[in-house]
Amino acid sequence: MKPSFSAGSLIAAACLAGVLAGNLLCSSLAMRNVIGHWCGRGRLLALCERTGLYESDVMRAKSEGRHSDPATLAANLEAERVARHEPVNSSLVSRDFDLLRVQRSPKEWPAVLQANGLTNDVWRCAVAENWRTRAWVEKEIKTGLNVSAEESGAYYHAHPAAFAQPLRLRASHIFFAAPPASPPELVEQKRLAAQDVLDCLADGQKLSELARLSEDEASKRHGGDLNFFAEARMPVDFWGQIAGRGVGQPAGMIRTRLGFHIVQVTDARPARQMSPEEAAPASRFRVENEKRVRAISNLTERLIGLVRWNRLAAGDPDLPIP
Repeated sequence: MKPSFSAGSLIAAACLAGVLAGNLLCSSLAMRNVIGHWCGRGRLLALCERTGLYESDVMRAKSEGRHSDPATLAANLEAERVARHEPVNSSLVSRDFDLLRVQRSPKEWPAVLQANGLTNDVWRCAVAENWRTRAWVEKEIKTGLNVSAEESGAYYHAHPAAFAQPLRLRASHIFFAAPPASPPELVEQKRLAAQDVLDCLADGQKLSELARLSEDEASKRHGGDLNFFAEARMPVDFWGQIAGRGVGQPAGMIRTRLGFHIVQVTDARPARQMSPEEAAPASRFRVENEKRVRAISNLTERLIGLVRWNRLAAGDPDLPIP
C-alpha cells in the first residue's frame, strides 16, 4: 500500500526545504561570495552571522572618509549584531534624528533621503542601532575604566609638563576687520574707525561701552571681554603684541593680519605648576582615556575573532584582512 501525502504536508515540506536552502545560502561563504558578484558588491570579505562585508562596503567607507580597513568594519558589524537586543532610549534616538534632520532645509531633506535610498523610518532605525551599539560597548568596557587615586597621582608625577599652566592674560578688545587682500581704501577706513575709538577712550569713555562698535560678534556681547587665554589660543601676531603690555595700561591700537584691535590687558595669571589636588580631575580623565583606548582595542580584537573571514580574499594587499 503506497503512503499518501496530503497537500498540506507537501506544502509544509516545501516550505521547510526553502527555509533550509535560505539558511544555507545566508551562511555559506562560497554562496555569499557568488551572490556578491552577481549583485555588484564584489568579493565577500567577512560574514557576521548573516550580514556580509563586501568590497563595495570598504570602497564606500573610504569614499566617505571613514575607517575603511576590513577588520574595523567587520568589528563594527559584529558589535551591531551582538547589541541588537540592547534597550535604547527613544527620546535620545529622536533627539539625534532631529539633529541630523535640521542640518538640511525641509525642502532638501526628502531629496537627501531619496539620493541615499533611505526613508525617515530607515534613518531612525539606523540612529537607534547606533545608540544600541554604543550602549553595549560602554557596558562591556565600563568595569575597566575605574581610576584609583593612586593611578591618578602616579600619572601626575610621571607627566608634570601636562599640568604646568602657562601665562594667561585677560583682555578686552574692539576689532575692525581688514584681512589680507583687503583694498587699501578699506584698510584705511578701518584704521580710522579704530583711531576714533581710541580718541573716545582718551576722552574718558569706557571700552565696554564702545564694544558695540566691534566687528567681533562673540566678544562684543560681553563688552569686548575675551576672558582668560594662553598663547596657544591666540594668533601669533596678536599674542606677540599684547604679551608685554601691563595690566591696566591704557588701551592701545595694534594691527594683526586680520585687522585692527583696540586692546587693553585687564588681568594676568602667571605661569605655574598645578598642585596634585588641582590636577586630580584632569589626571583622572587622562588615565581613564588611556584605559578606554586599551579597552576598545581589546574589545575590537575580540569582535574580530568572532567574524568568519573569506580566506580567498586574504591574499589581496589592497584588502588586508586578519
